[in-house]
Amino acid sequence: MPGLDLLATFLEVYRTGSLSAAAERLGVSQPAVTGQLARLEEQLGARLFVRSRRGAEPTERAVALATQVGLHVDELRAALGPADEAPAVRGSSGSAARQS
Repeated sequence: MPGLDLLATFLEVYRTGSLSAAAERLGVSQPAVTGQLARLEEQLGARLFVRSRRGAEPTERAVALATQVGLHVDELRAALGPADEAPAVRGSSGSAARQS
């Protein structure tokens, strides 16, 4: 079962459409994000993003995963984080605006 950190990283990439932007938002290096995505893809046995110069386009599996776990991961992060800190984006809708 994937850990919360892998799923949170996945959601940042999904929502921003960029490994670099996700790394910046998470406060980690881009290679760290790449490594976490690789571990998650290995655990799931599925490719989650098609990477190009324009960013990271989600696969159908990524869209399904974001829909299933997005709100839950946000709620867990909120529950485990500082009381005055709310998630920047809730649910999986972040990608919908990007794909329009």
